Amino acid sequence: MSAASIEKAPVVDADLAALRAAVLREADRLEAIKPTLAGETASAQEARSAAVWFVKMEISTQVHIGSAEEAEWRDGSPPTWAFPLTLPFPHKGHVGRVGEVLVDARTCDVLDDPERVSRIEADVRELARRTVG
Repeated sequence: MSAASIEKAPVVDADLAALRAAVLREADRLEAIKPTLAGETASAQEARSAAVWFVKMEISTQVHIGSAEEAEWRDGSPPTWAFPLTLPFPHKGHVGRVGEVLVDARTCDVLDDPERVSRIEADVRELARRTVG
C-alpha cells in the first residue's frame, strides 16, 4: 500500500485519522532515508525500517522482525539485507521462524514476492495452530 493510496482513503473516525497520520509520517521518513548517491547502500538499520513497515502493513503486526544485528547481507543483483521473521507468543517467547523479508540495499524497497508473502502467512497460521494446541 503506497502513501498516495493511504492519503486518498476515506477517514472513518478519529482513531483511524490518527493511524493514517502516523502511517503517512512513517512513509515520509522511509522515503527520506532511501540511499540517494549512485553506488550507496543502506545500512542494516535503514533497511530494517522498511522491513518493519512492510511486515506490519502487509503480513501481521504479531510477527517479529530480526534486529539489524541479525540481518544477513547478501551480495547479488540487487544486493539485499535479509531479516529473519519469527512468531512470538506470550509466556513462550519466539516459538519459531516463519520466513524472511528481503530489502534491496540500494533503494530500501522490500522485495515483496507475493508467493513468499503467502508462504509466510501460511507458516504463521500453522505455527500458531501448533503452538496453541
